[in-house]
Amino acid sequence: MTVVRGRRLWALVAVTAVAVAAIAAGAALLLGGGDDGGAHAASRGPALAWAPPRLHAPQTIHVTAARAKLKLDPRRDYRVVLPRTPVRVAGGLTIAGGRNVVVRGGQVVVPWQGARPASGSTRRGLFLTGQTGTVHVEGLRLSGDLGDGIDLDERLGATVQLENIRVDRVTARDTKKFSDTHPDVVQSWAGPKVLRIDRLSAATDYQGFFLLPDQFAKGTTARVDLRHVDLVGSRTSAYLLWRDRAAAVTLRDVRLTSPGARPVYQTMWPTPAWWPGARVIRHAPRTLFASPRAGISYTSPGYR
Repeated sequence: MTVVRGRRLWALVAVTAVAVAAIAAGAALLLGGGDDGGAHAASRGPALAWAPPRLHAPQTIHVTAARAKLKLDPRRDYRVVLPRTPVRVAGGLTIAGGRNVVVRGGQVVVPWQGARPASGSTRRGLFLTGQTGTVHVEGLRLSGDLGDGIDLDERLGATVQLENIRVDRVTARDTKKFSDTHPDVVQSWAGPKVLRIDRLSAATDYQGFFLLPDQFAKGTTARVDLRHVDLVGSRTSAYLLWRDRAAAVTLRDVRLTSPGARPVYQTMWPTPAWWPGARVIRHAPRTLFASPRAGISYTSPGYR
């Protein structure tokens, strides 16, 4: 044992205190600590791929638990603002209509819906439907009793941008046969015309992205651009990526965590060749792509 005395001891104590403070600050940032006020852009993470659309004379809508099912004028632009505290509401946030719509920051928590939920829609985090321009959702966190993360019904030809999104976990009550629901992180059954995702991290007990743009909008094709995506499956998870020919995809840095012995061809439908650029890993990455501050403390890092 080395004995340190006098000024050397005080110097060692000071250095140790600084190091501990730095580690604590780093841990707080990773866990989504308080807002830094925008002083350092680097602390907010990398710049995002797509900026929000320009809004013309937008109306601002403030979301509450009592006002979480929004019906908007498809001819108008909107800013949808979530509070600085989580919104706890069955069925999550629904945005129906609007031309260009921007949502930035906030957290939606689905409360426990009981052992036998009334319907699958009560366990949804976010539902976007009927936009006519571009809907931009950034820095949103979805958590709680989630059966689905984000559902899209965009048969009017919208562009959907999802950036810096965290979906804590989607799961079914029956995680063996999935007789009650088939959980998805993102599901599209009608459109959109363009789907852009940059920095989305999510966990699932069943499926990840389920993209069938012409399932209920026959003849619709979708251009899908996925960048910096983490889909973390559990030992019960199945296909983490699923699409048909109506979804034309471009991928960059898409990581699929598939624990256990499930072969690669059982993580991407119909085959891995349809998902060029996606890679399968067996353990969740130490650092996720989505900002740890996504949620009520979110500050946008800006756009490239």
